[in-house]
Amino acid sequence: MELSLPAGSLESAIAAFKGGADSVYLGMKDFSARKRAQNFSFDDLSKLKAIASAQGKKIYITINTVIFEDELEDLYRVLRQLEFLQVDGIIVQDLAAAALAKRFFPSLALHGSTQLAVHTSMGVKFLQKHGFSRVVLSRELDFKQIEKIRKECPDIELKVFIHGAMCYGFSGLCEASRMITGRSANRGECAQICRSWFSCRQTQRNGYFFSMKDLEIGPEILELQKIGIDSVKVEGRMKGPAYCYAVARYYRMILNGKSSQEDIDNARTAMETTFLRNRSDGYFTDRCDLLCPDYPQHMGVPAGKIAKVGKSQMAIKLRCPVALHDGLLLINPDPRRESAKFPLLDIEDQTGKRRSFANSGEAFFTSIPEGCTPAEGQEVYLISLHDNNPGLVKEETLPHYKRPVDTNARVLGDRIRLSAIICRTKHTKDYKLQIQEATSPSDFEAIFEKTFRSSADSMFTLGSLDFSSSESGKTSVFVPISALKEIRRRWYSELDSIAESYLGSDVPSLISPQSKEDIEKLPNRSLLGLWDQIAEADGISYLPLCPVMDNEEDYFESVEAKLQANPELRIGLNNPAHIEWAMAHPEAKVFADVYLYLANPISAQIIADLLPNLKGGYFFMEVSPKGLDFSSWPFIPSDASDFRPPLFISKAGFPEGDGDFTVSQNGKVYHVRRVGSLTVLQE
Repeated sequence: MELSLPAGSLESAIAAFKGGADSVYLGMKDFSARKRAQNFSFDDLSKLKAIASAQGKKIYITINTVIFEDELEDLYRVLRQLEFLQVDGIIVQDLAAAALAKRFFPSLALHGSTQLAVHTSMGVKFLQKHGFSRVVLSRELDFKQIEKIRKECPDIELKVFIHGAMCYGFSGLCEASRMITGRSANRGECAQICRSWFSCRQTQRNGYFFSMKDLEIGPEILELQKIGIDSVKVEGRMKGPAYCYAVARYYRMILNGKSSQEDIDNARTAMETTFLRNRSDGYFTDRCDLLCPDYPQHMGVPAGKIAKVGKSQMAIKLRCPVALHDGLLLINPDPRRESAKFPLLDIEDQTGKRRSFANSGEAFFTSIPEGCTPAEGQEVYLISLHDNNPGLVKEETLPHYKRPVDTNARVLGDRIRLSAIICRTKHTKDYKLQIQEATSPSDFEAIFEKTFRSSADSMFTLGSLDFSSSESGKTSVFVPISALKEIRRRWYSELDSIAESYLGSDVPSLISPQSKEDIEKLPNRSLLGLWDQIAEADGISYLPLCPVMDNEEDYFESVEAKLQANPELRIGLNNPAHIEWAMAHPEAKVFADVYLYLANPISAQIIADLLPNLKGGYFFMEVSPKGLDFSSWPFIPSDASDFRPPLFISKAGFPEGDGDFTVSQNGKVYHVRRVGSLTVLQE
């Protein structure tokens, strides 16, 4: 089972590999759902690819944002670079990215992002039919649900999150950041509204009511291995190298099964001190205590309690060892006030002797940091270790990736002819020189191969070699090594020129004007409500489907019963599983609803081609389509910008109870209510 770690930077990726990760996933400068991460340039990725290739590791690139029409050419250029560097897969949200990769760059393996909100077998099967080799499942699934999907979808790879931050909003369906700050999570700009505090009118208290505990599956990772999951994934592209190294090391120990429990416990402490909120095992065992409303930041591990407070010193009774320059935390009980984070600068034992460390079970004295007001009995947390750093990397010294080129070499009477498929075209070149008979037997093929394995600063190196000297007229060939090196220099220089021209070449036509299908204009989306309720507009009945289903068999049985009662009912599709269902029910009149996020003509064309009974579709609800050119679309999408979706759609509940609540923030009022098994936050 593959262990996949996040990489917000080159240094973090190298640290993850060092800790034991089999692969890393990362974003490029564009089209990444973590735009605030450092992210990678072509140059960075080339260096990382060289390291990954040498170590037998894999690299996956996230292209997990909604793509607009005017971004398609830039997306094509990014995909071209990724294919050239031979990355191991791309993780996509928008079906247009998948379609472009399949059409122009078929060597790029397609992985479905968790942003697609795939959480049922039918959603997985839909992606599999359309060229995806792997699906990253939604985080809101328990072991039984994951196992069910595994059994019903045996021929596609499945990937599951096991560690890191959890979003309150269901994967791919969060609108809170966009509606409150204008920064869209679907465009890589999440402002983490769930980590901010609100006031609840009913309970008369403030809290981080939508802040989730961090996921830490720990030894239960082996249950996923038993189920047959192909890859497990750690969250954290905003985290640093120490986090990537420590998390990879901890889970590698568990998966290898060769470490002592003491070593695993120490690795866990080292991991949790790099970054961890209050922890849970997420949805894996259907737990309900997933929220941490009192403190939304890094808490590390409980280190002990304050036993005594003096004028300038405090005594701490330990439950885990600490050392000088470790970082400690005292949480302020008022969520709106800053908590105290400070380095441990002095340790004195009971006799006043200064020490460099203190052990579990001991009590020691240390200075009270300026501005800190500790209280007896208060919990102290260990949030960093003085020696928990994987070491710095001199990025400027790292070599670039050299793409192997399978080469055909023929030694003729007066020349050497080289040919290779380079950037999709066959390149052949003759190099004239004097071919001599060797005065003593020699293996010229071995000499040639050794010479061409070295390629200086070229983007290429020798792959497989198909060599023949039978047409040279010589029993044993001799070419001066200086002449052979000159041929090598010229050959690789020509390959580099071809590659540079290819990478910088114009983008082919990706879209063209389309004749418009006979598509109905849909009503204002606000008239249709949320989901699962039939709404009437202009004499037509509409049924938007819920983007989240607890049991898809029962859910679609209910939809089919409503359709049987009213064959003219228009069904709104809001999940890849809904598209799969509609493909199996061509008699159903359907429309692309707001959670399919149609923002470009390629995605719209995919939906139109799959669903001959499509009766319309809404444009990406986060943007008004007014003034846009839809000549390249298969139909003119309807405007959904009037629709005010829930800020959150969640399976996590609400910490104050199951009723309806009113919360406020910065003078704005929101309503928390239950809709079936979901909790939604609405204006």
